Amino acid sequence: MPIRYILKQLLMPPGVLLLLIVLAWWWRRRFPRLAGACFVAGVGGLWLMSLPLVVEWGARQLEREPALSAVQWPALAQRADAIVILG
Repeated sequence: MPIRYILKQLLMPPGVLLLLIVLAWWWRRRFPRLAGACFVAGVGGLWLMSLPLVVEWGARQLEREPALSAVQWPALAQRADAIVILG
């Protein structure tokens, strides 16, 4: 598996928060205040990502395009340029 896939997963939201927790554990003796801040940021971020309010807010940010109304469905056949069959 190429290293870029691993890096991509670690830099996306849950991965970067887990990295903060790992860094906090690694720095706990050498830099205790920085380790505490990293731990609070990592655990706090994971906690916030698990809240339904934050999940709904994130979904609203991603899904800005309104759904088609039933009135627009018959006109879709004239606008179709390709047929995609999944299976």
